Amino acid sequence: MITLKKHLSKVLIAVMFSLIPLYPSPYFRRTLFLVLYFAYLGVAWDILGGYTGQGSFVHAAFVGLGAYTSALLFIWWRLTPYISMFIGVLVSVLFAALIGYLCFRFGLRGHFFFLASIAFLVAMRYSFTNWDLVGGATGLIIPLESSNPWLYMQFEGKLPYCYIMLVFLLIEIYLAEKIVKSKLGYYFIAIKEDELASESLGINTLKYKLVSLMVSAAFTSMAGTLYAFFVGYIAPETVLSDILTVQIVIVAVLGGAGTIYGSLIGAFIMVPLMEYTRAFLGARSGLDLIVLGSLIILIGVLYPHGLIRLLEKIYWRLRMVKGGRNEKCS
Repeated sequence: MITLKKHLSKVLIAVMFSLIPLYPSPYFRRTLFLVLYFAYLGVAWDILGGYTGQGSFVHAAFVGLGAYTSALLFIWWRLTPYISMFIGVLVSVLFAALIGYLCFRFGLRGHFFFLASIAFLVAMRYSFTNWDLVGGATGLIIPLESSNPWLYMQFEGKLPYCYIMLVFLLIEIYLAEKIVKSKLGYYFIAIKEDELASESLGINTLKYKLVSLMVSAAFTSMAGTLYAFFVGYIAPETVLSDILTVQIVIVAVLGGAGTIYGSLIGAFIMVPLMEYTRAFLGARSGLDLIVLGSLIILIGVLYPHGLIRLLEKIYWRLRMVKGGRNEKCS
């Protein structure tokens, strides 16, 4: 299974590199950026939801904190997003530590943690909607700074953003693999399998659930900064919405939670399906949301363990058939 995942990741990454320069269409490159963006967010969520087993719907809050922090620092002091994103990470990690402690300290888990995470997200969205400092419901427009496009991450076309997002995705996958294969990752998996048994073995489950949430929040916050400078405009309804969190979860679960590489598959399926449904049939029809709901149903009924598990089965069956043919020939 590890071999398949490595091959799959190489194929998908090669496809990404080859597709970026071939299509000059801004809309296509925007869609490709969103594929990379949601793949990145799916991997970040997977650390908490897939490996530690703490299903969360608060991740849009981390996207929003990263986006708003970087946007405000740029508007006020023209601070480059390559620096401000780390300040956004700090803000997101502190917020994650706060909500994580409040939830995990009092034993919230499963559906109860899920509901609490939704409450925190909704509270933050309404707070930002009524907070004039961050633009309220109108949001913030990031002003153009043409003196140094690379320093301020403001380019005329979409191509550089795709490459930047791809580089961040590759770094994230590398770091996520290191975490999962480390002692810390084994603690995460142990908590997911049986939290009570982990505690009986001396694992501080409160501590490691907090660490998992904070690591996930740090990765997610960086994506918020990249998205803010890609679109040049942020508002509570774009970076703090319930739909955004649902999309993040679907990307991870559709591909296969607890696999890292599953988010690549999930993003490649969900984003083009929704984007082109919206483009050809119109956003007002709401068919993109119907597609999203249909995906949730299909995941739960047909592939509860994700599409990467299905690909693994096909892969091993083909290898068995090939092995049987080789034995007959010999």
